[in-house]
Amino acid sequence: MRAMVGPISRLDVTAVPRRDGTTPTLGRLPAGPRFVHAVAAALTLAATACHFPGRPEPGPPLVVRNDARSGINVYMLAKVGAGEVFLGQVGPGTSHTFRIRGTSPGDTVWLRARRIDGREMDARDRIVLGRDATWQIP
Repeated sequence: MRAMVGPISRLDVTAVPRRDGTTPTLGRLPAGPRFVHAVAAALTLAATACHFPGRPEPGPPLVVRNDARSGINVYMLAKVGAGEVFLGQVGPGTSHTFRIRGTSPGDTVWLRARRIDGREMDARDRIVLGRDATWQIP
C-alpha cells in the first residue's frame, strides 16, 4: 500500500483474483469532490424518480358513539357484496373516530355493529360521510 500525501484524487479499486490466478484490472475511479457530488446528485435523482406515492389520504371522519353497556365491533359492508370490512372496536359509553380509506365526503356507506359479549344486538345503518358524520349506537 502506498502512503498518500495531499487530498485523495483517485481511488484504487482492486478486484478479486480469477480462478486462473490472474487479477482483472478495473482501473482507477475518480474520488474527488466533483465525482462525489455527481454520485450524490445521481442517487438523489434516482430516489426522487422512483418515489412511490405514500399511503392514500384517509377518508372523512366518522364518529361512532356507543351508548350500549358492552363494547361493539364496527363493520362496513362492502359495496360489491364481498362481505364486511372490520373497522374497529368501540368500548361501552365511549366514542371513536374512524377514517375510511377510499371514501370522500358525500359518499354513503353501510355500517353494522355487533356486541362483543355475544348478546343479541345487530344494528345496520346507512351513513352519509361528511365533516360531522356521527353514528350513535343504540
